[in-house]
Amino acid sequence: MLSDFKPPKPNAAILAFCRWIYPLFMRYSARLSIHFNSKSLALLQSLTKRRVVFIFNHPDRLDPLVLGALDQNLRHPFYCIVAREVFDWNRGLRGFLFQRVGCYSVNRGTTDLQSIRTTNKILHERNAKLIVFPEGKITCDNSNVHELQRSFMHILLAVQSELTGKHEEEPIVLVPVATRYELETDLESSLHQLKAIERKLKIQTDVHADVYTRIDKALESAVNQLAEVYGLGSQLNLPTVRKMELLTNHICQRISTYLNAESHACDAHDCHLYHIRAIVSQKIDDIKAASAYQQSVCSGLQTIYKQFLLDLDRVERLLICHGNLERPRTPIQACRTADFLEYELFGKMTAKGRQRAWLNIGQPVELSSYLELYSQSRSAAVEKLTLDARHQLQEALDDTMPKQECEANTTLK
Repeated sequence: MLSDFKPPKPNAAILAFCRWIYPLFMRYSARLSIHFNSKSLALLQSLTKRRVVFIFNHPDRLDPLVLGALDQNLRHPFYCIVAREVFDWNRGLRGFLFQRVGCYSVNRGTTDLQSIRTTNKILHERNAKLIVFPEGKITCDNSNVHELQRSFMHILLAVQSELTGKHEEEPIVLVPVATRYELETDLESSLHQLKAIERKLKIQTDVHADVYTRIDKALESAVNQLAEVYGLGSQLNLPTVRKMELLTNHICQRISTYLNAESHACDAHDCHLYHIRAIVSQKIDDIKAASAYQQSVCSGLQTIYKQFLLDLDRVERLLICHGNLERPRTPIQACRTADFLEYELFGKMTAKGRQRAWLNIGQPVELSSYLELYSQSRSAAVEKLTLDARHQLQEALDDTMPKQECEANTTLK
């Protein structure tokens, strides 16, 4: 479970197969095309023999697919930090493949010492390549970079300080890579499954209503059903966004109360979610490590804990959908709302039309330039690096947008 660290296990044969099938999968299954500008490709090639940490913004669930395009153009093995729960998806098959292409896990609910040690070891390798999503969660935001995790910046500066102390001439270079998504096909034809969603929710299709109205109605119905399931039927008259907030709080609080677990110090909903998930997963692992007799006695508890994990996965989907609803209404935003509905109703998500991802590599940041400040004040150096990295990533993201859209979003930063 989540407390079980998943190390990278690179396998040349599996990596070669993934590289071969990647273009076919992207074209015919994911239906996603990825575009670099020529400047980014030239910069990418210049980084082949350097010790690099690529930091990506994390606007979308499709972001892991973008990494394949980086590999296709870089042609250098890399490692990637991935949330621990992802390794259990698809009955562990996804995790098996992720480990064989260089991914390793991080438990976002606690201090994951094994993940930190692995990151340290990788960064000490010559010409190491590491990929990180330092926002730590899917933001659903195609326009703005959100807060970056300072804990990761601390790790980077600590390793750079060690490398300098060992007289390593090659410093760590932090390279921002911005991703923005667009829908290439028209929205109505892209949401071919909307009628199936309406049928499942027992909603009469209004042929005169626009797609956005139909999605709103379907989402309201689905959230109302969830509210009934979790005993919040009295809240059905509230706006859908507010009901989603109540649902996430109610589910997390219910599990916390059962576990007699205090709320996490972080006020953000996702921090609380990760904290509770780590506790539940540890309890499942404790039962598995017990004797056969103890396992038989605790079988009922194990069932309860596994249901809690399913509930917490739903909380994460609700939080992602809630964040998506806070963004400007666009075709991509509508597709992501449909993703939520599709998974809740059918247990899977399908491709929505043809989509395009714009990738832009920003100005590299050499970590050695922060060491003087780091020697004086570690916290100040971490803060400055975090702010500088976010600024460079935002500039790279701005460069993927049409000029008028970029200007309209400057007030949001």
